[in-house]
Amino acid sequence: MCRKFQRAAKAKLPAGCPPLHCADVDVVDGAVCILKAVIFRSNSSLAGSSLTVTRKMDAVLPLLLHLLDERDGTARAVVVLIAEHCSISTDNQCLEEVLQRLASGAVLQRRNAIDVISELFHISPDSVYCRQDIANHLLKLLGDEELVIRAQATKLIPMMDPSLLLPALVRLVCSSDEVVHSSARNAFVAVLKYHNKKFEVLCMLLDCLSNICQNPDLPQALGDRGKGSKLDADRVLKLIPQWSESVEDWNSLIEPLIDKMFAEPSNAIIVRWENRNYEVDNPLKLEHSLFDRLCPLLIIRLLPLRVFNDLNSSLIYGELCKQGQFIVLVNL
Repeated sequence: MCRKFQRAAKAKLPAGCPPLHCADVDVVDGAVCILKAVIFRSNSSLAGSSLTVTRKMDAVLPLLLHLLDERDGTARAVVVLIAEHCSISTDNQCLEEVLQRLASGAVLQRRNAIDVISELFHISPDSVYCRQDIANHLLKLLGDEELVIRAQATKLIPMMDPSLLLPALVRLVCSSDEVVHSSARNAFVAVLKYHNKKFEVLCMLLDCLSNICQNPDLPQALGDRGKGSKLDADRVLKLIPQWSESVEDWNSLIEPLIDKMFAEPSNAIIVRWENRNYEVDNPLKLEHSLFDRLCPLLIIRLLPLRVFNDLNSSLIYGELCKQGQFIVLVNL
């Protein structure tokens, strides 16, 4: 890595530019190498490091965090180093320090802090997937005054466990604050698209919407700064067609959805969800809509079995009767 840094620095550093202030990725990687060599007398990855190395990192952590007060090459190198330390740390001290900076009033601190979280997702996604504290901070950042921070939060939210975010995200879509509403809407669609093969997420969404309809006076969601926000399921349902266009395989969704419909016959949200999903502006996309596939299945399920007893019925079997071919319907 250090040799790579030397080559990159020689080729890419402007005259008089210190290595740690260069924005080039290779040079920043080399800067991380230098920091590790200075602090730990080693430039290898912190993963699998000894307890001594971890303690050294804890000792210099306040100094490294101080370097995150600026937006330069030094900060970029420190971002990588701190994220790597957070991924292997046995306690939450390092991560808690980063999360505190996410709530800082200083823009540069927030930008560097969310860079650390982004890098942590890249290094060790499993270590952050189920962390409610990170999820809460990302939800709050959907209303950040800085567009770049809101955009980063929107990209990271789909990578987390949807059960930590979706209930609050559904309510944020209904926010009266336009900034929060816009970011939450984008994050909501991104979550559904990211998990478009998982019926569990769709089921969770339907349950969230049902809860909103039954309890319209729920308190404001975390991160909602809008005044007088009203929970409206239709504002959420309007976004469903954007998700449905991303679904490539409906087979894994249709059967459990039908089971849910019959298990909850009084759940009006499911019907409203189908109607929204059916609203496709482009007729060419109509054949790909879920409702178009569900209608025949629902009709068949509702018919009594004796309807299929007459194998000569052209109304039921159509051309199959003339061809001598029959369908055996089992367990309808």
